[in-house]
Amino acid sequence: MLMTKTVIAVGLWLFATNLHAEVKVDKNVSYGKHERNVLDVYWDLDFKNAPIVFTIHGGAFKNGSKAYCNKDMRDVYMAKGCIVVSLYRCFVVSPNYRLKQEGTSITKDDCTLDVAMAVAYLQANAAQYGGDPSRIIATGASAGGYIRAQIAYNKKW
Repeated sequence: MLMTKTVIAVGLWLFATNLHAEVKVDKNVSYGKHERNVLDVYWDLDFKNAPIVFTIHGGAFKNGSKAYCNKDMRDVYMAKGCIVVSLYRCFVVSPNYRLKQEGTSITKDDCTLDVAMAVAYLQANAAQYGGDPSRIIATGASAGGYIRAQIAYNKKW
């Protein structure tokens, strides 16, 4: 019984550590030349060397946007401090990338390159958000999952 109460108390403490934090947002931060090369960054002013979570939207490489990272998704990562990944708090980044449209020559490799550029931008600028450029976590749905895997396993990035 005492063990159960301790586990519940620790769980509540971990969940509550960031409930009233001051979350800042930088919207439409440019990381490249194309109009879709923008990202949103959500972070807590108290973060120091926090992991960076990229949420990469899906959409069959033809549609979708950084708005995929909705408030509920951000709250999961920020309020719980990325406890599934680490015991440290994280900040969340949601990039747009070029889309394959009829009449354009954009490929899924171009989409991947765009997100790789967003990762490079955040690695270079992580300190201004309290992030650790060596600890990047990526999530993605559908095309976003493909892009995440391509970046994670490609030696040139």
